Amino acid sequence: MTFRDFAAWGMVVALFPAWTGAEEISLSSLVKPVVRPVGAPSQADIALSSRWPRPINAQDPHDALEAIQTFHADRMDWCYVGTNRAFVQMVKQTGLPLFGTISAELPDGPDVRTRLLGRDQTRTGDVVPNPELAFTVARGDVASVDYREVVMAHCRAMLDAGVAGIQVDDPGMTYHGAIYAEGGYGEASVAAFLSYLPTKTDAAERAQWGLPEILTGFDYRAYAEAKGADLPAPLKQLFLDFHRESLDDFYGWLRSALDAHAGRHVPLSCNNGSNQRQDETPYVKHFDFWVGETGLQYGDPTAKGIFSKSISAQALGKVQVYSPPNDGLDRIPTRAGYIDLTRKLIATGYACGSPTLVPWDVWRRGPETPRFFGTGEEFGDLYDFIDENRVLLDGYELGYAAGPGMAPWFIDGLDNAPVAVDEGVFVAVRALPGKPEAPMVIHLVDWREAGEALTLRIKWPAKSTRLLIPGRPAVESIGDVVRLPPLHPYGMVVMHP
Repeated sequence: MTFRDFAAWGMVVALFPAWTGAEEISLSSLVKPVVRPVGAPSQADIALSSRWPRPINAQDPHDALEAIQTFHADRMDWCYVGTNRAFVQMVKQTGLPLFGTISAELPDGPDVRTRLLGRDQTRTGDVVPNPELAFTVARGDVASVDYREVVMAHCRAMLDAGVAGIQVDDPGMTYHGAIYAEGGYGEASVAAFLSYLPTKTDAAERAQWGLPEILTGFDYRAYAEAKGADLPAPLKQLFLDFHRESLDDFYGWLRSALDAHAGRHVPLSCNNGSNQRQDETPYVKHFDFWVGETGLQYGDPTAKGIFSKSISAQALGKVQVYSPPNDGLDRIPTRAGYIDLTRKLIATGYACGSPTLVPWDVWRRGPETPRFFGTGEEFGDLYDFIDENRVLLDGYELGYAAGPGMAPWFIDGLDNAPVAVDEGVFVAVRALPGKPEAPMVIHLVDWREAGEALTLRIKWPAKSTRLLIPGRPAVESIGDVVRLPPLHPYGMVVMHP
């Protein structure tokens, strides 16, 4: 198609004179290859999470293998495969790597359901539950040798079944239990903390806090319960410092144990709670990439939020993958509203080089909110588009970005914006490092209300330009300034040098 064929879309396209004074610099000479950790998704990967092997039973209408085909998935992340070797092998036969999953509340073995070994406790001796769940599931104590063996038993089963890597759900484990859930008082952690205290304090400090000189065998849990709100602030901080170091030690041990068992580097990913958490413990030091849950409650699901966290992850040597919103019906009450926000997140993530998990088998908050299973009718056009244009995604790096609520971002050496677009539209300009002959790609994501046309101004010279919109035929030679049809919400303009 040419620009004249816009008429077939029911749109009026206006072309204007080309911009003058355009920069001659090549964006490909400015952008640098971003080293992505082993096992992390590429800029063009389509990642699906079947949270459990589906169908779970004969009554389950959802099929993971069908979803792989529907959305062109080329990897499966964050799946609680357990001992389901047959499912792992079925996924592998499709050519997809699969990441099995562990959490802070694993049962005592891959084939049992009890949760008794090496468990975390509160000061009153109660188990520490997952606050996001409506039922109580006892969490593990990462200082416990027993719980570490529980973790490795699950990991060995999954690695032996053929998983490519391990995803850790809620990786803060005992450390976060101590911060948010009054935990951290499991037997192993208390014993280790009493050994830790003399290395950080002297006898006079401990005496001032009412602690004995000899801490061996001291009932610290009862002491902390008796003190209650009067527990000395420095001691509280030391308790959290200990748990942070204990968690670091756990992941250092886990990394070594996984690699030793598999005889290779086993990629580790984690749910970093929301995409707001990146440079905290334990996300940076131990994991190859993160899968951050978005959502109105915690995750800043905006163009600015997705952009800033994608760039921040790259600066930290990681990749931030996004998971669709986990908000319940109280915050996103309609399916249409959920679909609209999720489509914008998917498009913005790919524009920033950070894939979003296919919105399929997504947990959403609240006992009345069912898991979300997106359909081909709702999201298929986006993933068809991504699959058809992988060559314009893979290896491309960001040179310029601007959008609602954010200051324009320029790669070092770029002084002027190569494009301009209407307010409310996110734009990212990407190029292949060191490939001046390759096209430059302008990503457009409309965060405004659906149905609005937009004006794009291309300020750099190009021999030819091509407009790509999901579900539409390509439009050739769109010119330098053009009124584009409504995007829903994604489109690309390809500039050939």
